[in-house]
Amino acid sequence: MDARNIVETVQEKLRQVIAGAASEGETYHYGFLLHRREDFGQLQFGLITLGGESMPLTHRMLNALQGVVCWVYGEVPAGIETADRDRHAMHVDDEGRPADAMARTLMVTLLTPDGSRPDSSALCPSQGTMTPVTLTEPLLLLTATRPAGWPL
Repeated sequence: MDARNIVETVQEKLRQVIAGAASEGETYHYGFLLHRREDFGQLQFGLITLGGESMPLTHRMLNALQGVVCWVYGEVPAGIETADRDRHAMHVDDEGRPADAMARTLMVTLLTPDGSRPDSSALCPSQGTMTPVTLTEPLLLLTATRPAGWPL
């Protein structure tokens, strides 16, 4: 399957999941597929949006997810943020211009249904890190609104 067909298939799946959630009373207006991709021999996080954009996941995009509840397959609420140590460092390209570095490590926190963090006495781990290597299957994530600065 070529890249264009993959993007169209993901778009259709996102539309179906959003419509299915709407029929059950849930309201999601945006979604994306988080996956791993290879660029120049290096694994990195990538995403495909509801509007058909396919791109690497950057720190700028992750910062826009701060405080946004992402519903994994429309079922499990989670918070996603960068766990990279250099997330606040200024990144520049080969010519010294500001560049948006790719996110290398994510911190995923499972949330309670109301979007809050579970208390520290929870019986199962509610937080963990993820890298492109450990993301073996794509994650379909839905949000109530499009994160600020994200493509359609």
